[in-house]
Amino acid sequence: VVASLRSENKAKNKQIFELESAVRGSVEQLPIVLTGDGESKPTAKRPRNGIKSNLSIIHEQNQKMIKVKMEKNVAEANLKAVTEEKNSTEAELEDTREDLDIANETVQQQALATDIWQRKFDELAALVAGKVDGAAVAAIRDRSLL
Repeated sequence: VVASLRSENKAKNKQIFELESAVRGSVEQLPIVLTGDGESKPTAKRPRNGIKSNLSIIHEQNQKMIKVKMEKNVAEANLKAVTEEKNSTEAELEDTREDLDIANETVQQQALATDIWQRKFDELAALVAGKVDGAAVAAIRDRSLL
């Protein structure tokens, strides 16, 4: 997800660069017309001939650039949200791993303590083997833990 957002971000940056280059190119191509003697009155409207003016072309390019920049901002916001979620999940995973390590250590310690007690009980049973009824020792040994 992060890689796709980054590639989309790169594509948007490239598209913005191309549109900005096109706008710069359009501005450089605008002709400067110096006509008239200064006394002629400007007409109220320019006649429409179906050809777009340079300003309308620049305006369209600017609108495209704005749209692409907005899409880029949305993609960056999505990338940021995904990155934050990823970092949060990784932190939770690390906490869970630490908890698991602690639980494993506790189980190992309990197993060790049980083994130690079992060895002590076996030593006591061997020590009293001739002095106490073997059935009583076996009954204690085989008794349920509950």
